[in-house]
Amino acid sequence: MAVESDTGSWGHVKVVAVDDDRNFLRVLKCAVQKLGIDLICFEEGTAALEYILQGDIDLLLLDLGLPDITADDLVDRLNKSNRAVPFILITALSDTALAVDWMRHGAADYLVKTSELIEMIPAVIERTLKQLKREKKLVEVEDSLRLVQSAVEQASDGVVIFTSDETDPSIVYCNKSFSLLLQTTPETLEGQKMSRLEVLYKEFTKVIENADLAAAGDYECRWIGIDGRPRELSLQAFPVLNRLNQVISFMVWVRDVTKHNRVLRQLSEAQKLESIGRLASGVAHEVNTPIQYVHENLRFLEKSANEALEILDKLKILASKGQENSLDEIRRAIENLDLNFLKSEVPGALNDSLEGIDHVTKIVKTMNEFSHPGTGKKVRFDINRAIEGAIMMTRTQWKHHAQVLTYLDPSMPLIDCVPDEIQRVVLNLITNAVHAVKHAEPLHDKGWKGTIAIRSRYLGNNVEMRIRDTGAGIPEQHCPRIFEPFFTTKGVGEGTGQGLAMSRTIVLDRHEGSLDFETEEGKGTIFIMTLPVGIQKEMARNQRSPKTLLANHVEGER
Repeated sequence: MAVESDTGSWGHVKVVAVDDDRNFLRVLKCAVQKLGIDLICFEEGTAALEYILQGDIDLLLLDLGLPDITADDLVDRLNKSNRAVPFILITALSDTALAVDWMRHGAADYLVKTSELIEMIPAVIERTLKQLKREKKLVEVEDSLRLVQSAVEQASDGVVIFTSDETDPSIVYCNKSFSLLLQTTPETLEGQKMSRLEVLYKEFTKVIENADLAAAGDYECRWIGIDGRPRELSLQAFPVLNRLNQVISFMVWVRDVTKHNRVLRQLSEAQKLESIGRLASGVAHEVNTPIQYVHENLRFLEKSANEALEILDKLKILASKGQENSLDEIRRAIENLDLNFLKSEVPGALNDSLEGIDHVTKIVKTMNEFSHPGTGKKVRFDINRAIEGAIMMTRTQWKHHAQVLTYLDPSMPLIDCVPDEIQRVVLNLITNAVHAVKHAEPLHDKGWKGTIAIRSRYLGNNVEMRIRDTGAGIPEQHCPRIFEPFFTTKGVGEGTGQGLAMSRTIVLDRHEGSLDFETEEGKGTIFIMTLPVGIQKEMARNQRSPKTLLANHVEGER
């Protein structure tokens, strides 16, 4: 038979008390009332068992001598039903051996019904509930740790943890994927000195340089594997801290990105060829125009030269005759040649032809720079040159739709970059600006031309390029997706949606820069690219050697 329950400071904690002594249950209820627990009392074991099997119970106060079922049987049936409940035995039997036996079988406590029991039982219950709460938390933590350990063990990326010793750290842990990189086993590596990894450890120390107490350090490197094949590895270093926020070890996450980078390069090359293909007809037109007037000028010069040579032949013949009327014939021949006309036109024709050839040469040179596959290595490069080249390459796209204004910083330094990749980014951004202006034309009067303003600035450790267009702007709902691969607002055949995604990958991942935008619907968009100059970073890196950094971390522990 159940007695009414109380709820208080322990919230929804449920405690079931089973005893065939009704008076004891009433006294017990009064004693634990201050705890505010939800206490449900039963005089029969079978009724209590049925109740417990139907719901979640936090603690069971169990009398050892029940009339309808033994305590052994009740606990056994709960265990078999996967409803095991922490329990405290309460009995009139003061038997030490029996108490020890029950404690071995899982009892949280063994209480003897004495005159002091009612006074002490609230403290026992509270202590037991707190202990159960701690044990539950510990189980949850252990489960979480097992889950993390299982995930790390099964990860396709390599993971290694090593001590933060200044001289030669030791490997504390590594997973199977990391050991496979070295064609060995985790058991063989654990406990070994990091110096055994030789070149790979030197790369680890570089990524540690970029790690601090708040964030991970990132680094990519090339490494010749044990099998002799070159690999590209992405490394992330995380400092492992103790409770005092001191570094006790480092964890490095190692990912083999050889195939990934190869695919990225192939996609990048395909995207570049696609861009060049779209520009090919325009470039052909740009080449054809100067070639046409060079051709016409050469025809004119050819005709004039033939006429001049013809007169020279006549002069030679007349001079050989020595006749008195020779001067008259020479005069008439010169008049027929019209020397004044030749004097005024020939220099201009030659100058125009040379300008045309120079223009074609620049176009061909720029085209060659954009189409060249490159080495993939960073070299010193002038970003203003990339802007000027991209403007020339896209001229046929924008000349009928927009005016292009440039404000290029003459103090712009050379930056460390992969030239063909940065050229591609600039080309993509200018092409996007042209498309934005074209799409805005229906919103304006006939004959309207947009503006594309390109500005470069030297900002100390960084350089910045801004490309502003007077297009229609980017709709608010599209802004979060603008850098997503394959996302495009252009019509079929106008774009694949890879340009901006690829550009951001090049700027952020390959050059540690930033690519963002500002837009206002109806007014236009500004794309802002920032790139590090590079040399300052290298100087800082040289001043901050791995050993110094490790020493600083160790010093922080002392």
